[in-house]
Amino acid sequence: MLDRLSAEDDGIARLSESIREHGQHVPVLVRPMPGEVDRFEIIYGRRRLAAIRRLGGDMTVKAIVRNLPDEDAVIAQGQENNQRLDPSHIEKALFAQELRRKQFSNDVIREALNVDKFAVSKLVKLAETVPPELIEMIGPAHDIGRRPWTQLAELITAGKADVIAIAAEALEKSEASASSDRFRAVMDAMKRASIAASQQNVAAQQLVHGPTERVVGDPEQGPRLHFKSSRSAVSLRFDTKEDPEFSRWLEENVDDVVSDLQQRWKRATKAQ
Repeated sequence: MLDRLSAEDDGIARLSESIREHGQHVPVLVRPMPGEVDRFEIIYGRRRLAAIRRLGGDMTVKAIVRNLPDEDAVIAQGQENNQRLDPSHIEKALFAQELRRKQFSNDVIREALNVDKFAVSKLVKLAETVPPELIEMIGPAHDIGRRPWTQLAELITAGKADVIAIAAEALEKSEASASSDRFRAVMDAMKRASIAASQQNVAAQQLVHGPTERVVGDPEQGPRLHFKSSRSAVSLRFDTKEDPEFSRWLEENVDDVVSDLQQRWKRATKAQ
């Protein structure tokens, strides 16, 4: 099971010193391994166990032993992680993906992560879209929530560039040490790559086909809009399911938006 994305956690050293000084106050949870005598599988408390092992010697580990079926063990671990470790969004996504791979039901995953039924599929999709190597390069990124990770996944899906190469170059240039800063450096690089690819696509379409189509707008401010232009028509479309709030706002304010565009066009043509 997944406790943390980063295997090397500075918190282990601090926890180890705390246990050395004050003792182990919170027990770990284990369950007996089927068919084996005096062997147990840890459900939660891996960090506490790692901290005690770090101390060495023959210190006894305090543990609660329960005969738990797989579903209850997963729920117990997930709830403990949420309460004590405050997992980041991408860590939750990896945990959801791991449980889905082990064929746990959506209800079990939902209860383990304390999320609604719609969030489970989104978390699994995110973990499946972002390459594991890229996640390892970025780290847990505790300050980065659902929307930025979703935007990064969309850039990965939409583009044909070498994501790992782009990320490696961006991280080398930024020299960012904090995980959230590494995410931002990769995100900025992916945006630049997406814009460059879009511009190249527009130029190629103009040369070969005439009509052009490209993605416009800032994905951090709203949905990605698809702009299409030809000799006979111009269109701007987006998926209303992606951002229903923006869709409702645009429907209510479309007259003002168009009027603003017309006024800006008039000012621009007069200035020429």
